[in-house]
Amino acid sequence: MNKRQVDLFNYLCGGKDYAPAKVLAQQYNVSSKTIYKDIAVLTDAITGFNVQIKKRPRVGIKVNGHDQAKVKAMATLKDMQQEQPGVIGISPTQRRAAMVKAIILQNKQQTLKELSDHWLVSKASILNDIASINDTIAIDNSGIESNGYELQFNGNEEQRQTAVTTFVVTGADEKRLSSSQYLERFFEPNVVKVLRNYFVENQIEWFENVPAYYRFALQIITLVQTTRAALGYHVQIRTLQDPDDDYLSGDSTSVAAHLLKTLSQLLNITFTKWDLDWLARNLSAYRIGPISNGIIPEWWATVKELIARMESLQEIKLPGRKLLQQQLMFHLPAMVLRLQKGLIVRNPLLGDIKAQYPELFGMTWYTGSGANFPR
Repeated sequence: MNKRQVDLFNYLCGGKDYAPAKVLAQQYNVSSKTIYKDIAVLTDAITGFNVQIKKRPRVGIKVNGHDQAKVKAMATLKDMQQEQPGVIGISPTQRRAAMVKAIILQNKQQTLKELSDHWLVSKASILNDIASINDTIAIDNSGIESNGYELQFNGNEEQRQTAVTTFVVTGADEKRLSSSQYLERFFEPNVVKVLRNYFVENQIEWFENVPAYYRFALQIITLVQTTRAALGYHVQIRTLQDPDDDYLSGDSTSVAAHLLKTLSQLLNITFTKWDLDWLARNLSAYRIGPISNGIIPEWWATVKELIARMESLQEIKLPGRKLLQQQLMFHLPAMVLRLQKGLIVRNPLLGDIKAQYPELFGMTWYTGSGANFPR
């Protein structure tokens, strides 16, 4: 008898109506299957107390009996409660974060049974967690898989690091962008502190005009890479189309070298040439470089033209024009640079955007068509 089962019985005893299993499952952060397993345990435990647990399909669960009998049964169940080695009451969000950290980030071997016993939930709940994680990371032919016994990540090192980064960034909201507590769910506190200092607290010229969300994403990319490097794992960059061009931007290589040198000195971690290549490419995708963040001055004219076209089409003046210009100065050059190098990044939400915002999508598409992008 565990604490959740005792709490569940007490809750049902206090209610007058049937409680749907789905509602109970949400309340206790488990699956409906786990609730029914708990009910089966409770049914056996209260035999002889003149109390009955009634189940009605598509209606719910209810405890019938006189109040005195219920009180006696509750007291007995409380005495039967045993200390459990597992964790009760942890939310699905916390379980999934722990699974991503252990299975994908740290390469730990775990089984369905181990996780089920640890969190005192059904294996079905764990499988639901896995499905949710895989939906979030959305990497083709990669994700956490179960062979019915062990759980493991199916994918190469690049996919593994991308999966963790995507999961952490997706789970962050505006409040969490400055929260070390959120990051420490996944990464060691000392590593979080060093990277936070580098990307957030220090006024480094390379990141002066970088939007907070971009800084956060770059911080996560580096946290993942640093954690994996400390474990001895490194991304090996695929050969680019142009053999003479090792990076998307030479400027970003200098930034990456400075960052990895700083981390190596402060954290005593050895980084490789592969690590430098991987970080440089990620920084370049955000146009990070030593001089003006790698932005080509000619882009200002293009960005202003695009905004003017959009305002003309909608016959309005867009608010926050200066901020919009800065955001586009990071988005557009990186997008064109990736296209020039054959690095196609597909937005998984593009179909939904087209369907739900057809007018805005059409205007944006028209505005960008024929634009004179700098070469």
